[in-house]
Amino acid sequence: MSERPTRRRFLRVVAAVAGLPPIIAAVRATAPKAQVYSWHGDVLGALSELTLWHPDAAFARRTILRVRCEVERFERIFSLYRRDSEISRLNDAGALMKPSPELRTLIGESQRLGALSGGAFDISVQPLWRLYEAHFWSRTNIQPDIAARARDVAHALVDFRAIDSGTAAIRFARAGMAITLNGIAQGYISDAIADMLRNEGFESALVDLGEYRIIGRHPDGRPWRIGIRDGRN
Repeated sequence: MSERPTRRRFLRVVAAVAGLPPIIAAVRATAPKAQVYSWHGDVLGALSELTLWHPDAAFARRTILRVRCEVERFERIFSLYRRDSEISRLNDAGALMKPSPELRTLIGESQRLGALSGGAFDISVQPLWRLYEAHFWSRTNIQPDIAARARDVAHALVDFRAIDSGTAAIRFARAGMAITLNGIAQGYISDAIADMLRNEGFESALVDLGEYRIIGRHPDGRPWRIGIRDGRN
């Protein structure tokens, strides 16, 4: 049998191919439309928000639940507002045995940034934060000489190089030292959650967990808008 296409068969093929675009468009038109789902909460003391778009409501809600569980796990490591967190226990005792990989990673990265910035970025400023917080919340007048001495004591505890961040334990070289990771942990958490959403196949999402992360394009086709709601508050 000859394999040469007949004119009639050729016309049939052309007609079938010509009909594909409308069929594809019809399939796209009948595909479920992505709906918006959101979560509002608190991450490391900062108001936070997660906004997702997905056509599957059950899947979106399960993902939000997973995000909340992961945020809770990070809170148990990095939050200064929880007495049972790893960082709070480290600050209270001056040492922490068997720290989580996440805590060791961020302390190590913070020390690297501290060295690169010549000490401008220093996670061991927590004693100063505590001092200033107590000062501004106090309604009593503190004598200037007493305030100066307290400030000098706190300053003497600030040195990121005095943190030994080993695998088995993290230790402070000076009694009274304390750290805060609020200058880096929120971005770390935002990155981790954004990666989770990408791996789950989300094509549009806005992550605001102390730092902003954006996934894909806005479903409306417009640019993402990020701004300050109230510049005076």
